[in-house]
Amino acid sequence: MIRTRTALSLAVILAATSVASAATVPRDGVWAGTEATLFCIEGNDCDATQNLGYTVIRDRRPRATTYQMMLRCRSRESGARFDVAFAGKNPTRGQIIPSRGVLRVTSDQADTGLSGRVASVTATFNFARRGMPQLQLTAELNSATEACTGRADIPLRRGPLPRR
Repeated sequence: MIRTRTALSLAVILAATSVASAATVPRDGVWAGTEATLFCIEGNDCDATQNLGYTVIRDRRPRATTYQMMLRCRSRESGARFDVAFAGKNPTRGQIIPSRGVLRVTSDQADTGLSGRVASVTATFNFARRGMPQLQLTAELNSATEACTGRADIPLRRGPLPRR
């Protein structure tokens, strides 16, 4: 009888422990990273550059998120292909990262650079991956003069939280 109770208690403790460890809560801090990519202008004239991502996590909410990524574009008039840099900020509007560790937000983002382009950007904060959290960005831009798409998978590393 005692062995049965002990075995049952042990099974309940193990089940509770495995459920608790399944939740993924990102730690507060500055999360930032880069991803190497190519920047090409008019065909074969290419140069190395970086996709960048930066966010401050506080109370499971991404705040002050900024990013820069490359978009591959095609001119609707001439058919020429070219790349443009696209930068944006604050796509999450203060939403909380769920306990499963993945927050996906889609919003229209205006380029904070000089181009003035507006793209539909999906930002996925993925803290559920073992080993390395990631900021995944996809962007689509369709205008009368050009069509652009881009994707960036930026690994994030944690730094200290800035003082208030």
